[in-house]
Amino acid sequence: MQEANQVKLSQRITTLEDLSAELFFELFDFFHFTELSNTFAHLNQRIDAYLAQSPNIYLDLLSTKHKLVTKFNDHQLQCVKSLKLMIFKEEKQHEKHEAFFIQYPIRLFQQLHSLNLRLIISATDLRSVIDQLPLLPCLIFLNITFDLYESKLTMDDLRYACKTIFLSCTKLKTLNFALMDHTEQRRRTHNAPLFNQPITSHLEYLDIYQLYFDEFDCILSSLFLPRIKSLTATIYDNPVQRDFPNEKLTFDFLTNLVVHFNWEFTFTYLESIFKRTPNLKSFIITSSSITIIDGPKWQYFLSKYLLKVIRFHLHASDWEQRNWLMRNEYTDFQTSTYWRRERNGNVHMGCQETLDEEGTGINSKSVTFTSVKVKTWTKKCLYCYCE
Repeated sequence: MQEANQVKLSQRITTLEDLSAELFFELFDFFHFTELSNTFAHLNQRIDAYLAQSPNIYLDLLSTKHKLVTKFNDHQLQCVKSLKLMIFKEEKQHEKHEAFFIQYPIRLFQQLHSLNLRLIISATDLRSVIDQLPLLPCLIFLNITFDLYESKLTMDDLRYACKTIFLSCTKLKTLNFALMDHTEQRRRTHNAPLFNQPITSHLEYLDIYQLYFDEFDCILSSLFLPRIKSLTATIYDNPVQRDFPNEKLTFDFLTNLVVHFNWEFTFTYLESIFKRTPNLKSFIITSSSITIIDGPKWQYFLSKYLLKVIRFHLHASDWEQRNWLMRNEYTDFQTSTYWRRERNGNVHMGCQETLDEEGTGINSKSVTFTSVKVKTWTKKCLYCYCE
């Protein structure tokens, strides 16, 4: 009897090589291809054959400093769905990634859906990558960052990149576009804005970092983004331009808006935005100015322009250490009956103090409005999901 049990137990013992092909492919889905290559390659011919037939390959060069152990075959190139690459300024790292794109030009990844490129620092990198983006028929997500700090990129380089991405990548639906500069303000090398000509893009989700307001005013147009559903923008420096020629062009699809200001704007700028967003349902506005917390002004905006909004969040941080006092406009959010009666929602107020990098206390205030309908809908969805 004991010997029989030992036989049954020995039959249950399974080695890695005994797994079925289906289980191997399931296992491979948990790894990036760099990890698969460096961990499983050359163990035996069977596993190498499975690696060569992987149906979905996610290549991540952001988290590794090592070269691939194996090379891509034609089948694998056609299976790459996601590619992440950090272009380092360090000479060895830059050479490694430059060599990768020489061996595997981006245009070869014909099934690529998602591309993440960090810190484009030279015109050579820009041209070798940007020129090939329109050749990717399945690319729907792009996250790209340009390093303007001590780089050789010019404004003409950036304009070329913008034109190519917005105009020629026709299948692109989601774009995260960032201009990184370690200085407080991005210096212009030309007087003309980054977007200096009409471009019609079919993007649905756009997150763009570090713009001037006149540049933002340019893209905030239904002629520029006719299909946009969600827009996030970080706006730097006080605008010089005072008129807003695009404010009569409304967005039909935009429902979510996030705008970060780093200067003391006036509500005239916000009004020019809200005139274009009649179907907005949610928004977030952050600023370094306490004037953003103005109950009567926001009541005016929502009653005149933002009739469909069901939630919003306002946040102000006192980076300039002006030691804000409690303002009447701030308390008006709590005392006004408009939010509960006319908008059928609740207002939550918040005050907190955080520390900056030097340990100095930064006061911040926030206001969050949420419609009762949204809360009810969320609870129902959670209940249905649990069942």
